[in-house]
Amino acid sequence: LSSAASDVYKRQIYFISTVEQLRALATEVNGGTTFSGMQIKLSNDIDLKSEEWTPIGRKDKAFQGTFDGCGYTISNLKIERGVNNSSSNADMGLFGFTSDGKVMNFTLYNAFVKAGIDVGAIAGTPYTSSYSNITLAGDVKVEGYSYVGGMFGKNVYKGMENLTVRVNEGSYVKAESETYRTYVGGVIGFMGEGNIIISNVESNINVTGSTCDVGGITGIAHYGNTFETVSYTHLRAHETLRHLV
Repeated sequence: LSSAASDVYKRQIYFISTVEQLRALATEVNGGTTFSGMQIKLSNDIDLKSEEWTPIGRKDKAFQGTFDGCGYTISNLKIERGVNNSSSNADMGLFGFTSDGKVMNFTLYNAFVKAGIDVGAIAGTPYTSSYSNITLAGDVKVEGYSYVGGMFGKNVYKGMENLTVRVNEGSYVKAESETYRTYVGGVIGFMGEGNIIISNVESNINVTGSTCDVGGITGIAHYGNTFETVSYTHLRAHETLRHLV
C-alpha cells in the first residue's frame, strides 16, 4: 500500500483509489500481512487495464480482513496461467485465498481468468470469508483445469448472498480436466459439506466441462448446504431455470 503496513494497522481503515494501491494490497497480503480486523475500502472505480494480475492472498498467506467495494467497479481483470493441476497455477482470481473475513459491495466488469485449479473471477478459494453484494458483468471468460466457477473456484465455507453474474453474450466458464472430476459452475465450482446458506443468486453465463460435475450455479454442493432464491438463465438457449442448483 502507499503507506507502510504499520500505518495501516494504526488506522484500522484504509481507502484505496488507484490501481497501484490495489496492487500494493496484493503485495502486502502475499508478503504475510493478513489485515485481520481491518477494513479496506474502495473510494473510486479502478481499471486494472488488462495487465497481468497477481491475486490478493494465497494458501499460506490468506487475506483475513474486510474488503468493502463501497459500490465501485473494478474492471478489466486479466490472469493467464497454465491450465493444469500444478499448485503454482492454483487459487486464481481477483482474490486468491481468503479466510475469516468479508468481501462485499462491488462490481467486477470484464474478466479473463485462465489458470489451473481453484479458479474464479472473484476468488479462487473464498474458504471461510463471507461474500455479499457482488456483481460480475461485461465480457467474462473463466477457464481452468478443475474447481472452476464464474465467481468462486473451490471451498465455500461461509454464507454468501446477493451474487449476480450478468454477463454479455459470448462469456463462459469452462474446465477441461481430462479424466479428473471437473467441478465447474456458473457461480461456484465446488462446495464442501456444511450448513452454509447461499441466497439471492442469479447467473446467465454459459458453463461447459469435460468430464462431470457441471452446473449452472455450482458444479457440486455436498450435503447440508441450502440454496435460497436462485436462478440460472442460459444465454444460448434463452431459457430460465429457477430454484435449481
